[in-house]
Amino acid sequence: MPTIDEIVSVAVDAARRRPVVLGSYLGYAIKSKFPNVNLKVQFGSLRQFVEKNCSGRIAWIGKHGLDDEYRCEEASTPASSVAVASARFWSVFSDPRLSETLWIRCDTGDLSIAPQTHSESQPWAKIEPLSVDDHRKIVTDFLQNIEPANRPSFEAIAKTPDFWSPWSRELRTHENGKYQEAWLRFRIEQIASGFKDRAISAGAQDKATAAAIAVLEASRKDLRKARTGFEPRRAQYPYPTQLGGASSGSSLQDVAVSAITRMSEDELRSLWLPVGLVTDAIRGRHI
Repeated sequence: MPTIDEIVSVAVDAARRRPVVLGSYLGYAIKSKFPNVNLKVQFGSLRQFVEKNCSGRIAWIGKHGLDDEYRCEEASTPASSVAVASARFWSVFSDPRLSETLWIRCDTGDLSIAPQTHSESQPWAKIEPLSVDDHRKIVTDFLQNIEPANRPSFEAIAKTPDFWSPWSRELRTHENGKYQEAWLRFRIEQIASGFKDRAISAGAQDKATAAAIAVLEASRKDLRKARTGFEPRRAQYPYPTQLGGASSGSSLQDVAVSAITRMSEDELRSLWLPVGLVTDAIRGRHI
């Protein structure tokens, strides 16, 4: 059985590989190295293990769907520090659950991340992050893009207190993800527009605002790549369906699909899958 220091070493090494790392990725790295280690049984959970044994080396920074997000806290070179920060500009601005805020340099458009309690003077200005109500407005505004016959179920979800997970699930499963791609484009546009409005209100010059928006968009792509291991691209296939064409409404299948789409090619190749199901999937997609 490995020592705690040995497990920590593997976790830190895995966390160094990406600016933002998912808990599923850290757990996979530990399990691959030490198959007999059961973090849930032995330590309660991966997050509890990290908080107790990796203080100052790995930090929990928030949630991504059902998964946790972490980053390596060890000393790094300025270049790697910039990479870690830039990959997080998008999430710090768009995720109301995070405890940090975005700052803009009003004359150049440079961005920086600091705790919410941080204070700064000109030429830096604080950019207030999007709130839950801001996200609800984006959801509500998108309803006009949904056909009237399909709109009631989405409208009902948008009115609930905890709308985000049900909304995301409905988008993925409704008629094989019919509105998913349009929603993603719309949401990105609205978040960028919200950032622009806040930057202008904070006193950023026009050229600085344009430069900051370009940095924010690059951050979104960097964050997507950090989470998935791939550059953003359009899905090649529609949302998976059960054999025979019926949409899967299983929450467990949703979780599995979500996890798989974030894995690198090497991680995917390490999965053990029933050969019959793989063959059926290949035939069904005419690969």
